[in-house]
Amino acid sequence: MRQSFKLALRSIWGNKMRSFLTMLGIIIGVAAVIVLVSLINGYMNSVMKSFSDMGANQIQVNVTNLSSRAVNSGQMYGFYEENTNIFERMSPVVNVSGKVRNGEESLNYTAVSGCSEQYGDMKGLKIKAGRSILYSDIESRQRICVIGGYVAKKLYGAEENGVGKKIKIGENTFDIVGVYEIKNKQYSESGGEDDFVWIPYTVAVKIEKNANIGD
Repeated sequence: MRQSFKLALRSIWGNKMRSFLTMLGIIIGVAAVIVLVSLINGYMNSVMKSFSDMGANQIQVNVTNLSSRAVNSGQMYGFYEENTNIFERMSPVVNVSGKVRNGEESLNYTAVSGCSEQYGDMKGLKIKAGRSILYSDIESRQRICVIGGYVAKKLYGAEENGVGKKIKIGENTFDIVGVYEIKNKQYSESGGEDDFVWIPYTVAVKIEKNANIGD
């Protein structure tokens, strides 16, 4: 064993250039594999985050009540609480009709929805100013709302300027308590993902009366 080791060392020292090139090839090969694996992992994480931001990890259920069968939001929350090992968050969603406006200035394609306090987190949004909808707002049916950054910029001049102002949805007036950051500044446009107004879903149901609730 010792003799073989001595012969190997003697061979390496006798062929220094060849040994150097061999070691260099091994080092470059290992480094290339490490860099390639790191790039692939980074790309995969980026793709997974993109899919998550688009809602690929969300399930939407439309609840339509019939005379022979009815489901309310309380029952849906009960189902959610029984399966928290599967579902991380849940929010009823009620679509609300009506043009969004501030005085004489209005927005034609703004999406108005009633939702819960968890909806912003589900969409991966961050508050820029003010606060989000609270559970107490939902329980007490407060006429408050949170708006997207696009709405704040178009109607109030800047994202931060919306908090504390009033906004009309159809004939209903709401106090703005929070503004969400613009998610994609490059594509912030009318009808885009930052063009929205959210109100407590309990208020939305009252406004729409016969609204269907999606969870």
